Amino acid sequence: MKKVILLLFTGMILFTACKNDPEIKSGDNDKPASTEKAQDRKIVNKNNDGTELAPLYNPCSLISVDELADILDISPSQLKIKPTSSSGTFSRSCFLTWENVENGRKNSMFLMLQTDPIPGDFEDWAQSFLEAKISTGDMGYPNSSLPYKYEKIEGMDGLSAYNDELKRVFWKFNKDYVLAIFYNASLTEKNRKENAIKIAKIMNKNLAKKVK
Repeated sequence: MKKVILLLFTGMILFTACKNDPEIKSGDNDKPASTEKAQDRKIVNKNNDGTELAPLYNPCSLISVDELADILDISPSQLKIKPTSSSGTFSRSCFLTWENVENGRKNSMFLMLQTDPIPGDFEDWAQSFLEAKISTGDMGYPNSSLPYKYEKIEGMDGLSAYNDELKRVFWKFNKDYVLAIFYNASLTEKNRKENAIKIAKIMNKNLAKKVK
């Protein structure tokens, strides 16, 4: 029952964050991405009892545009950062877009760092969260009648969860943090998984430096 409650609570956060990653259209708010990592401002929120929660960091500060461009096999100048309104008490996110030079299609990637939304209820929240995605799945958008179950990604450090239909990857950093990638891009399942392994390795390494 705890796992179901956890998925429902977290599902509401994800639903407001990104509704199945609809295709992004070009706009005046697109900003060329710097080749450096995004500047970060650590956010520390507090629980109802005044205790500090795990600090939140901008996920785009955990990997550089050059590193992302190399993984995606595109030029760094093609990547653009779009503002996102999904950051809150338990999550921070950033949104990147790039155009496929062959067909002109707009691609996007949503990166998220998430902490325990119901602190104190789980000894290892991140582990429980991912195990629930694999065993129970997500209920909700875009089809509320079917569970979207996840599978582990072979080769990724630690526990991970991937759903090809939703094109989403989640992985555990430690008991306090889960990171995620939502894809809306012209990539195969094999590409998405391979890219996720590379991105996760870099983001985990840089997050470890911040929380040590």
